[in-house]
Amino acid sequence: MSKAALADPMLGSVIGDRYEVVRRIAKGGMGTIYEVRNTRLGRSFALKMLTPEAAEDPEMLARFRREADVVAQLRHPNIVEVVDWDSLDDGSPYLVMEYLRGEPLAMRLRAQQALSWAQIGEIGDQVLAALSVAHRAGVVHRDLKPENIFLALDDAGREHTKLLDFGISKLRDSKTFATTDARVLGTPAYMAPEQAEGRHDLIGPGTDVWAMGAILYEMATGAVAFEAPSTPAILYRVCHGEPDPLRERRPDAPPALVALIARTLTREIAERPSSVDVLRGELAAALVPGAEPPVAARASLPVAPRRRVRWPFVVIGLAVAIAAAAFVVLPSLAPASEPAPKPTPTPTPTPTPIPVPEPPPTPPPAPTPAPDKVTVRIVSSPPGAVIYRMPKQLRIGTTPLVQQWPREDGSADLELRKDGFEPMRVSIDLRTGGDVGPHLTPRKRSSTPQPPQAPPARRKGTPVNPY
Repeated sequence: MSKAALADPMLGSVIGDRYEVVRRIAKGGMGTIYEVRNTRLGRSFALKMLTPEAAEDPEMLARFRREADVVAQLRHPNIVEVVDWDSLDDGSPYLVMEYLRGEPLAMRLRAQQALSWAQIGEIGDQVLAALSVAHRAGVVHRDLKPENIFLALDDAGREHTKLLDFGISKLRDSKTFATTDARVLGTPAYMAPEQAEGRHDLIGPGTDVWAMGAILYEMATGAVAFEAPSTPAILYRVCHGEPDPLRERRPDAPPALVALIARTLTREIAERPSSVDVLRGELAAALVPGAEPPVAARASLPVAPRRRVRWPFVVIGLAVAIAAAAFVVLPSLAPASEPAPKPTPTPTPTPTPIPVPEPPPTPPPAPTPAPDKVTVRIVSSPPGAVIYRMPKQLRIGTTPLVQQWPREDGSADLELRKDGFEPMRVSIDLRTGGDVGPHLTPRKRSSTPQPPQAPPARRKGTPVNPY
């Protein structure tokens, strides 16, 4: 018997009469992932199973089963696909997923630090597209982080993003898994304030929007948004502090992107982008060369570098400054040539109110469409697609596009066209308007089909498919 088989008795075994265990890909505190070969199909898959210790923990078992149930229901090209689910002879559950070749985003960031704007736009768009499907199904991921975003390569060498690990996801309006939901779960640097504070009633799609903002910040700068030396310090800064100004770390960052990331990382859920679909559209628009942030968002742009200060001294200094100002200002309010009048039984006249400077004018609110108009927003990935209204093929603009159209019954059929990509049809409800954000499919090159080739041999020390 080989040393590898002695070290891991699963190697070489056959699970479920059809999955031959080829090698161990990764092992963590909760489970182990193996590469397995389906003996009937001759294809490789990834098999995830709990460790014996975790399989005896009811909470771990519930999380594992939740991941299988959730991912099996979500069908999207940017979500890892579950193809099978069963239990071993001892009752330990396992699930079989598509086998991915590539690397997680965390590994890419360690090697490359900050990513290009094109990479940020492509990865961000695909993750948000996957989250949109999950949110529509009532699933909040709750553990978005670079380790759970996998950059997979297909057989043609094209890279696409896969969203992994729904083990601690939250089902909207679900009362199950109360033990799991009653604890603070997630990764501190990517936990929204409501999640870090354990306010589970507030956890929802906005929680994933916040985490996505932290990931966009890290992709742009190569550093986490809320750095601190310990987990409690990170959580405190998430709940009460601010990230370092993005433009200090990446001076060439587009202003519209800086403002967008600042909005996603605000503590007030209502002030964040209202959905991942809205965030997806605004991300694509922010990365268009020359894009400017909306008027309402410009206040979030840092106008000068901020120094780190010690809060106790700031409070003391502020109190001294206020006292000094009161000492100087209050005497000046009394008449210069007469002492203050003594109180008399007769009523004194009402003192003249001290003039208060008028506040600066607030930016005008966003225009509200007229009752007979609807707002239509079309953002494609990649941008620059020409939009035609069918069937007359009337050209109405290019993506990203925001227009107000006459309100009427029925819908408008549109076709998006871009060189190198397949045409895509979308539909807009003319009674309500709305947002659409299709992901264009690259056009396949015509070539003589080649037989599939075996993957190249893995060199020693080269990481392969670490989930």
